[in-house]
Amino acid sequence: MSVINVKTLDEFNKYLISNTYVIAVFSASFCKPCKDIYPFIEELSASNTNITFLKIDIEDGWEISDNYNISSIPYFKFYRNNKEINSYCGADKKLLIEALSQLISL
Repeated sequence: MSVINVKTLDEFNKYLISNTYVIAVFSASFCKPCKDIYPFIEELSASNTNITFLKIDIEDGWEISDNYNISSIPYFKFYRNNKEINSYCGADKKLLIEALSQLISL
């Protein structure tokens, strides 16, 4: 499954409601760490087809980032059955893998 670009809060909420596992990736086109980690996110998306990966550009999807008070990027939120399980800021692959493992093991 590929990473899905989301731009509105309604669209974001629909994905949260209709998918068991969701990882929301908040980023921006001007963010170098976001660009650096994105190929790894695409790899994770391809190898974890049971998880829906959403990409929210904080400029295009400002409604979503404002609603969740995202002030630093890249920022990751992990959801299971529409409940936030974990979140963190930073382009740390190890943390991303640990949070993903925690998400699907609960």
